[in-house]
Amino acid sequence: MAAITTPFTGQETALHASASFVALASASAATLVGEVQNLGDMELSANVIEVSKYGAAYKQKLVGQKDSGTLDITLNWVPDASSQSEHGLLQTSYASGAKVYFTIIWTDAAGNQAGCTFSGFVQSFGISQPLEDVVTVNVSINIDGAVTLDLDGTL
Repeated sequence: MAAITTPFTGQETALHASASFVALASASAATLVGEVQNLGDMELSANVIEVSKYGAAYKQKLVGQKDSGTLDITLNWVPDASSQSEHGLLQTSYASGAKVYFTIIWTDAAGNQAGCTFSGFVQSFGISQPLEDVVTVNVSINIDGAVTLDLDGTL
């Protein structure tokens, strides 16, 4: 596929989860997390350390460790894990503390793609039950290590 070169909407965004690493090129329906309502912001940041030197008029700064942050995901809840096994994987990961591997694939209207891979731990798993709307699960993933981005469409 070619790279995404124009603005696009998130309607065709796919989230994959697995107990083992899933490469962008090998992501399949078997690892696709269904019923995704919303993927939160992926905010990559770095600590900035101020360095003071005697006699200098201005502080200098150094970039410290990077942090891939937390990704919040909202899913329509499907209690039967046999019909939506990735939901069960997220719940099991929360209970056990096991690492989960994720792949996000962004697709534009023309079918061009970009994506990223990362691993993380389920930090929270909450069920929201509004009276007149769909019951959802809100999952927070604490990203472990770096997020690998593939933005040129080579996947």
